[in-house]
Amino acid sequence: MAERGNSPNFAPKARLVQDARPVGGWQGWDTHRKVPGRGPPGLLIFAGVSAFCVWGLWRIAKSNQRREADKQEAREARINLIPLLQAEEDRRFLREHKDRIEEEALIMRDVPGWTVGESPYKTRWMPPYSKPHAL
Repeated sequence: MAERGNSPNFAPKARLVQDARPVGGWQGWDTHRKVPGRGPPGLLIFAGVSAFCVWGLWRIAKSNQRREADKQEAREARINLIPLLQAEEDRRFLREHKDRIEEEALIMRDVPGWTVGESPYKTRWMPPYSKPHAL
């Protein structure tokens, strides 16, 4: 058998170096937990959320007041227009009533004893129903 150092098939003898601690020992390890700061305290978070909720409710109240003022303005505008709309409806009713009377006179001209415009029913007169104006 060939010797290790003299043969071309073997590498020269290497010196084995054992991994050992350094002189003076290893540096100490810090085994304490390194937890970052926990953030703001709970009372501060609660105060912030409460302030945000109060601000939001204040905005809702202001928005409701503004919307109610707009509704009131529209309501007043419609109330102020009711006499004009009623006058238009009265003119329309009188025009149609006149046309009905003329048509009745034309249709019933040959009927003896018929008085034009007089109702055959014995009831109290009520104006015809028309679409009510929304308030």
